[in-house]
Amino acid sequence: MINIQNISIRIGSSSLLEDAKLFIAKGQKAGLIGPNGTGKTTLFRAILGEQDFTGAIDMPKDVRLVSVAQHINDLDKSPLAHVLESDKERTELLKRLENPDISPEEMGDIYDRLLAIDAYSAEARAATILQGLGFDTEMQNQPLNNLSGGWQMRVALAAALFVPSDVLMLDEPTNHLDLEASLWLEDYLIRYAGTIILISHDRNFLNHVCNHIIHLSGKKLELYKGNYDTFQKTRALKLELLAKNAAKIEEKRKHLQSFVDRFKAKATKAKQAQSRIKMIAKLEEVALLPKDPETVFNFPEPADIAPPLLKIEKASAGYGDNVVLRNLNIMLNPMDKIAILGKNGNGKSTLAKVISEKLPLMSGYFYRSPKLEVAYFAQHLLDDAIDKTETPFDHVARRMRQLGKDPLRKNVLAHLARYGIVSCADTLCGNISGGQQSRLMIALICLSAPNLLIMDEPTNHLDIDGRDALIEALNVYEGTVILITHDFHLLEATADTLWLVDNHECKEFAGDLNDYRDFLLKGESDESLSKKSSSKDSKSGKKDKNTPLDKIINKLEKDLAELNQSRSALENKMMKGGNLLAMQKELETLEAEIAALETKLLDKMMEQEEAEQAS
Repeated sequence: MINIQNISIRIGSSSLLEDAKLFIAKGQKAGLIGPNGTGKTTLFRAILGEQDFTGAIDMPKDVRLVSVAQHINDLDKSPLAHVLESDKERTELLKRLENPDISPEEMGDIYDRLLAIDAYSAEARAATILQGLGFDTEMQNQPLNNLSGGWQMRVALAAALFVPSDVLMLDEPTNHLDLEASLWLEDYLIRYAGTIILISHDRNFLNHVCNHIIHLSGKKLELYKGNYDTFQKTRALKLELLAKNAAKIEEKRKHLQSFVDRFKAKATKAKQAQSRIKMIAKLEEVALLPKDPETVFNFPEPADIAPPLLKIEKASAGYGDNVVLRNLNIMLNPMDKIAILGKNGNGKSTLAKVISEKLPLMSGYFYRSPKLEVAYFAQHLLDDAIDKTETPFDHVARRMRQLGKDPLRKNVLAHLARYGIVSCADTLCGNISGGQQSRLMIALICLSAPNLLIMDEPTNHLDIDGRDALIEALNVYEGTVILITHDFHLLEATADTLWLVDNHECKEFAGDLNDYRDFLLKGESDESLSKKSSSKDSKSGKKDKNTPLDKIINKLEKDLAELNQSRSALENKMMKGGNLLAMQKELETLEAEIAALETKLLDKMMEQEEAEQAS
């Protein structure tokens, strides 16, 4: 359907693609992945005819290619009106019907065509899409200029989903969505009948929506069959086979070269030496697949604090006279990893602001340990927190001075290195990527070595490697974490407690994330979610999570994460050379420790399960 032939793209002095080839067949749902800055969005623009390139991109002339508009021009219209008018054919047909001089024949043809394109159900279909993306009836009918930029982008996405299309091109469609809208969109795209090309760094989203993965790396495009997890396994196997093949060829090269070096000066062996020189020249060079740049996060170790860190009882919170949350009864303990769930507008961010003391209670009891250091990251605060005319070095140095720390250059660079942004330390923030800006903001808030880390949509500008690095760092981090995110994989990999904010209250959710997904996709009511949460004590049969056995398991999981992190660091070090023999022995020791710890962890988890069944 879309045939990309030997295309090359340059932006200024930078080459993004060189003689890249790709064929996307009809009906494929392909995720386009690669580190930030490699040219994924630029390739999108080339396919859409908005970017100059050399080579060719061929597709059927009548193909309906649809992408999300970056701007909405008429903000006086309502979201529903904008979505309906985005179907140009339907809009034009309805406009022609308004012509007082229209002939009966033309009117009949128009009605036939409106029937063929299902125009009469258009308003219901548009409203359903908007509702899935978080718009209630009131929001669907208010002027667009009443909505924030993020909500306007949801309207642009709704319009792209509503317009009839053969190929749907989506660039990070979940960035402006919450978890609930992301899960709805995921389900919608699974059922979409056309071809999809999707840029996303959301592993869970790619796994559920895509049946092919396009990997942009080393200025080339390579298509893999299967979802993201399948791609990861296939590529790892390919890397391993290429490395083994390269090692074999290098060993043969050394063997032949050894003969040449030894006998090339001897007349009796000259012919053999020349023969081996030709053999060396014919040995193929194995091109190893380019390795994507590594992303790191490394949160500082917080000071120990006796529990509880924070406690709120019989409290209410809101803005002015508007009560958003009531009957708040929550407690935070060291090393809690909590995910806050709830539909958009129910008060998740309000709760985060209350906990971080950015919003005072309207009533109730609030206790905070005097030693507690809180770091609060919110994606929507990024523009206010980062001065685009300064460098990351400037930001960190100033924050260090505020905290009474010595902003020596080596100290500033060392801190930036903990978050993988030392390479852009002296670049103006207006010229660095969104992912680098996000990591800079996290670096700034973590300078105080917080005991409590509150993160509201931390992954919006992070690529997959960056998200994996964040997961690894959060699991090793010895502080308490509260997460609000649409990244299902991040929640699955880090959270051990789920809070549901619903019907103006916050309660622990009795099920797991898959239960929550099922509730949302089945269209369960808010009331049923509340009942499931409130029935936790009477129906779940689960005991307090902080049992001695739970603490042992948490400690084992933390130790295992640290060992895995050490193994990854050692493997990366081995890729760069050095004393490989010594490093190989160290690796074998690490792997033995990991295997022993995994066995111990499994035993404890089985012991825990038996105890729960017995109770």
